[in-house]
Amino acid sequence: MEALSLERVANTGETLELVWADGLVQHITWSDLRRKCPCAVCQVEREKPTPIEPVKPANLLAVIDRAETLPIRPTSFRAVGNYAYAISFSDGHSSGIYSLSTLRQIGN
Repeated sequence: MEALSLERVANTGETLELVWADGLVQHITWSDLRRKCPCAVCQVEREKPTPIEPVKPANLLAVIDRAETLPIRPTSFRAVGNYAYAISFSDGHSSGIYSLSTLRQIGN
């Protein structure tokens, strides 16, 4: 199998655009990238069993921070060598390092 290689990476505002060397073009929403974060903490959270009965909130009129109402956006995006990208998000999460193979898989 040929090594994965990107021709172009761009932030379109709503999505991360990936143009692969083999011609495939993918658009992945920032919320999908955040939801599928490959870091150890997020992996553990995704593997937790779903409670049988939903937990009812103690305060139905809880005050939330304005930032929690905004769509997830990248605050930082940097290459890690030639095999991955580290992405920090507007919700404060910054420990995800997305390998090229992970990005390719998320985009499918």
